[in-house]
Amino acid sequence: MNAFSQAVYSEEPSILVGMANSSSMTGDADLVTVESRFGVFEFDRNLCITMPKGLLGFSDYRDFGITAIPNEKLAPLLLLQSIETAELTFVVRPYDASMKLIEEQDIAAAFDTLSIDPKGGATLLLTTFHRTPEGLKQSVNLRAPLLIDSASRQAWQHIFRNDRYDVRHML
Repeated sequence: MNAFSQAVYSEEPSILVGMANSSSMTGDADLVTVESRFGVFEFDRNLCITMPKGLLGFSDYRDFGITAIPNEKLAPLLLLQSIETAELTFVVRPYDASMKLIEEQDIAAAFDTLSIDPKGGATLLLTTFHRTPEGLKQSVNLRAPLLIDSASRQAWQHIFRNDRYDVRHML
């Protein structure tokens, strides 16, 4: 597993997005400041991910940074922040096989389809919050996870073509 993938799985996202306080920043940083509803973040454009096809419903936006939510109680959740518009932010959850929510062969086939080396790939699940009488609940989109190629810093929203995976899988 490379540094990019380790960052996703170890909840150290500054490595993968080049936050302004990241030790991986160099003098060649091309910083962009985003004032989102979650706070003010600085991203190095050279370290952000590009989504060649964008996200479903948001295909015009292709460049994103990933950062920790500035609230420790919400770990391991992360923010997928557009660096093109501050209004476009998604809460995501790093996925790993031990969660056993998606069949390993399905993730492997998706990585293969997108030519992503599984050793350098990462998977993120779009996360939504729901108010219920019992309190705030989380769901994840298992049908359309984000697959990241850390070598190229590109990502795709892969849609599984079967009905085994829910769009709103409650956690």
